[in-house]
Amino acid sequence: MNMRSKKQFKIYVGNKHGTNAKMCFDQNKYVVLGKKEPDYELDTSTLTSGQQIQYDERVKAYTKAEQKVIEVDNNIYSELWSQCTPQLQQKLEAHHDYKNLETSGWRLMELISTITCKPSNASAYLPQTWRNALKQLMNCHRGQYGSLAEYYDGFKEIAAAAKANHVAFQNTGLNQYFAGKREGLEPTDDGRMIYQSEYTDEALLALMFIENAGTEFDEYRAGVCNSFAEGTDRWPRTINKAYEILDNFQPMTSNVDRGNKRGKNGSSSGNGSPGDGGNDDNKPPTTPSPSNKDDGNNKTEVKVKQEPGDEAHNTEGNDDPDFG
Repeated sequence: MNMRSKKQFKIYVGNKHGTNAKMCFDQNKYVVLGKKEPDYELDTSTLTSGQQIQYDERVKAYTKAEQKVIEVDNNIYSELWSQCTPQLQQKLEAHHDYKNLETSGWRLMELISTITCKPSNASAYLPQTWRNALKQLMNCHRGQYGSLAEYYDGFKEIAAAAKANHVAFQNTGLNQYFAGKREGLEPTDDGRMIYQSEYTDEALLALMFIENAGTEFDEYRAGVCNSFAEGTDRWPRTINKAYEILDNFQPMTSNVDRGNKRGKNGSSSGNGSPGDGGNDDNKPPTTPSPSNKDDGNNKTEVKVKQEPGDEAHNTEGNDDPDFG
């Protein structure tokens, strides 16, 4: 096996180990096809004896299936590690996240993506490379790719490149907004809760991913906006979660119906609503202006006693000569 890129390795994983294994790499988490994850927070004291037996059986079956997925992923870890050059292996071992890999193949791929995503030419004017990286990220839309999965991979790769060129969305107001919702917090050794500003970056990237995903998700975008107006925040906070939602979204209105509506009504007003004949996938939506400040200070103390929310995931980077 001579893998020359991370994308080729993903294809190899799917061909050799099956769809389930490849989905772990696509979604950056363990995926168990054909099994619904049990509700581990369920108050079992309210169950009858029969319901308790059924619940225990579901937990047992899911745990067994998940363990098989983990075993396959551990084998993939060894295969992927063997494809890394000694130089790349040294970089991986020196990274502070290396100890958290747990011999997981998809986690190793994440770390490789983080390390091998390099900034643009260092001799170039930094503000220009920053602007170009941001422009490429803003212009990334579904129409440039075939499937939703290809758009997801491409968006993550461009997002990683933008991050390598110091594109960040660090904004005090947004950090306080999420911290006020008790999201993105991590406890310190002395019991304080610290907001991780990377959470803001990931939440805004998830928003950009959804808004640039094409007209077939008009209905989802309208629904999540309506839910928010009614007091329920359903916006995903990570790119991975955004992809998972869109990949499983089932519209109430078919594409044919939406096409007929566009033909009947012509070009209707409003961006992102069904029947929007004037909507152009090639025009990225307006997003909050990022800050190019890169002072290395990414933490804001928040005095609340809550558990951290959904943390940001790594993004996939470009191919690197150290890999393959």
